[in-house]
Amino acid sequence: MKLAGLLVVAALLGAQAWAGASDRSDLNGDVKEVLSNLKGQNFSGVPAVPGAALVQPPLPQAFLSPEDAKRIEALIAALFLIHQSQDLWPGYDIFFDQMLFGFTDKLTVLINCSNPPKGFLPYTGRLPSGSPTVYVLNAKPDVWMPVFGFITFNGRNTFAVEDLTFWGAYYRPGLFPIFVAHEIFHVKAQHGWNLPPRIQTKEYPETDAGNLALAQLEQKLLGDALSAPDDGAAGEKAKDFLSIRDYRYQNLDPEFVKVETLIMESFEGMAHYLDMRLKELLLKHDPSLGSDFEGTISFCLETDLLRKLTESDMSQERYYSTGAAQGILLDRFKVPMWKLRVEKGEAATQILEDRFLLSKEEKARRAQAVLKKLPSR
Repeated sequence: MKLAGLLVVAALLGAQAWAGASDRSDLNGDVKEVLSNLKGQNFSGVPAVPGAALVQPPLPQAFLSPEDAKRIEALIAALFLIHQSQDLWPGYDIFFDQMLFGFTDKLTVLINCSNPPKGFLPYTGRLPSGSPTVYVLNAKPDVWMPVFGFITFNGRNTFAVEDLTFWGAYYRPGLFPIFVAHEIFHVKAQHGWNLPPRIQTKEYPETDAGNLALAQLEQKLLGDALSAPDDGAAGEKAKDFLSIRDYRYQNLDPEFVKVETLIMESFEGMAHYLDMRLKELLLKHDPSLGSDFEGTISFCLETDLLRKLTESDMSQERYYSTGAAQGILLDRFKVPMWKLRVEKGEAATQILEDRFLLSKEEKARRAQAVLKKLPSR
């Protein structure tokens, strides 16, 4: 998880006390307005299974303030929206594991638990029909809580965040469910994908100026492909990207090629691809979230791809964007079953190459043509 991503941890909850200057209290605005266009919902702001009746429970527990209840309900509504979008990735479900969140010093929320420990009470406020179980504890839990991460709690793997108010006081609202989805996606990959082990015995050539310059060129070509006005133009830029990448890899240790394509771009890049698709999903239901997400998917990725690379980016940071961009292009070119192929251990780069069937000779010719167009110093 990269630093910029983890520093948005509880921001979606968006209560006034958390968001500082904003006077809007839920999901970058009232959650009822944020999710008002959700297909199949039958309560303004709370998504439900199409055709299902909304559960109308009693009021929330007396020890919960109205603000706390609103935060809980906004969180569940947003997570449930993601849960309903089952086509984001085959077999992916954000409720794969339990979730344990420390809202305040005196409030802990446990989500998707079938057998809660002593002291946790079923939340009695408004929840969408079909939502996971939600329990509240009027105290801190008797367990070590990480800043964020996975722990074993009550016998189950659990995604836990120690203190949501700390994170939410500093960062933009709108991103918390994406953060949760990203980390849970990693668990799916770790347990079900065919990923090679990380290399521990070799040091990546971060200080290789030629490798860095070619990597920068790769990213520009990926950005050009994303912003291309039609599929034909996007395909030509994608071919140029593949050709320059092949040229760079001819002088890179094959083990590092594996690290880039089969580990970093598959593991972190595809999680970031999910981030992009989730941003698209939430923007569809509330365009005002664009300010929190820094614009459209293409804008987000192009901004990352076009920034100047540093040596340290070559070990991990750049692959969030290069992997995600290739996933977006595979969607654009309608490559069938590409996600399952990634899970089985194929690199997105190889799947793109298969789409265009470039010969070695064609890649060499394209690479030289791209390099000749570069301005000379």
